[in-house]
Amino acid sequence: MHPRPVFQRAWEVIDAALEPRLACREYVGLLHLAFEQVCEDALADRLQAILDRGGVPSLAELRAEFSKPPDVEIPSITIIHHDLSEYDQLFSDPTWSNTEEILV
Repeated sequence: MHPRPVFQRAWEVIDAALEPRLACREYVGLLHLAFEQVCEDALADRLQAILDRGGVPSLAELRAEFSKPPDVEIPSITIIHHDLSEYDQLFSDPTWSNTEEILV
């Protein structure tokens, strides 16, 4: 269920350090962070460093470190609204006078 062994180790440390509901929230938050920011490799390395020094991973600190705005520039889109009266002109054309032909 853990993406890497370091995540399992992080869960064990978090679970031992926090009240069960909070521990679950913290760990699921770490998994979500890895997914949302596409940073599983970097987060795993960071978790390893925290655990190696005997620390308890903190979702708030790791979220601040790994959450970043996307590097995507949103393009400007111009929407052209067509004049619907053009359709009225089309249907008023004598060559389109037979509606049975249109529906076939």
